[in-house]
Amino acid sequence: MQMYVHYYERELMNPGDNPPIGIVLCANKSDSLVQYTLSEKENQIFASKYKLYLPTEEELLRELKMEYDSLESNMRPTGLLTECSKENDTKESQNDTKKTKIMQEILARLRDNPAITIDELMKSMELGRSTILRNLKQLQMDGIIERVGARKYGTWKIVRDL
Repeated sequence: MQMYVHYYERELMNPGDNPPIGIVLCANKSDSLVQYTLSEKENQIFASKYKLYLPTEEELLRELKMEYDSLESNMRPTGLLTECSKENDTKESQNDTKKTKIMQEILARLRDNPAITIDELMKSMELGRSTILRNLKQLQMDGIIERVGARKYGTWKIVRDL
């Protein structure tokens, strides 16, 4: 962990950033572990502007055990980690909406031109190759589109709507 903190400090920090810290949270049925890692030249931790202080190792350990027990009993997580989960759910929802819009746009272009190429999709949608390929693959895996014929001279067939 110390190596990653040093790397971040040397390579990724912007001027004015507070020094990085590393936090390790691990849990299994019989044991849990919480550890902090600081930069070599730092002996203080600066917390996010949303928190007045960082939790102690004991508090994190208690929280980790509570989350583990909650997950083990198929209950919904509670406590500190739920805040992170809610933020991630919001981000995932926004990402899903963006993905759906991209897929809908790809489907519209495939309807207009079943012989459209990857390069033509990239240019017309102003997206990268990996984004186009990832979305096409997902559409194929979901059974929404199929490729008919050869890779070079084939066409796209829309099996069902999104």
